[in-house]
Amino acid sequence: MPTPTLTADELLATLGKSGLPTVLVEGTSDVRIYRRIEEMLGWSRGDVLCCGCRNNLLQVFTRRNEVQHPALAFLADRDMWLFQNTPPEYNDIVWTSGYSIENDAYIGSDVERLLESDERRLFCKLLDEVCEWFAFEVEEFRQGRPAFVARGIGGMLNDQRDSLRIAFLRERNFVKPNPQVVSEIRRNYVLNLRGKTLFDLLAQVIQRSRGKDRFNHGQLLWICVSMPRNPDHLARIVEELVKNLDPQEVFAIA
Repeated sequence: MPTPTLTADELLATLGKSGLPTVLVEGTSDVRIYRRIEEMLGWSRGDVLCCGCRNNLLQVFTRRNEVQHPALAFLADRDMWLFQNTPPEYNDIVWTSGYSIENDAYIGSDVERLLESDERRLFCKLLDEVCEWFAFEVEEFRQGRPAFVARGIGGMLNDQRDSLRIAFLRERNFVKPNPQVVSEIRRNYVLNLRGKTLFDLLAQVIQRSRGKDRFNHGQLLWICVSMPRNPDHLARIVEELVKNLDPQEVFAIA
């Protein structure tokens, strides 16, 4: 699967030289999931092309009529648009069900069964705190202010890794968010909480008690991608991509 870092102009030029059906995705950090999507699509259906970032993907989508291409489909993370309406001009993009493609891999999996009883209690405690902070960021976003959600979980936790750092919250000028927003995030955290944060939190809890070489982010993601999921939002994504690539084709996952 190609993973170039190209400008929108270069991506359009690449598409203009290709006769293969192509699915355009955002970045390269979720390569394990995109490989799984390729497998589910079937190699004969074409390529998955990484745009490098969301802005590039949206630019290419907007300018897609500039190239003659047999079949294109676009897959993007909802990100903070999960908490408001997606702009209607992007309706033909296939969007993740959750915050990101990582959420769609996480939901329906049994990955949390890796947690032992003490780990589960800590995970739930930290999840409550992280969801409260994330609800604050969602409120900032809804008020038209910058939301800073791309935070590494290691920098958010205290030295004992059993609570959020007070200094971190002060740096963000954190105030208690509306309890209803907190409940909205926490009740369906597997879709609403940023996927990278969710995976990193799970990894931190396991590594805290078992050592740093146990179940890092990438390994946990691979477990979720490899095991059956119920519900399986990746299957839903693939079905919609196939419809965009070939509206006449009836798709069934083997």
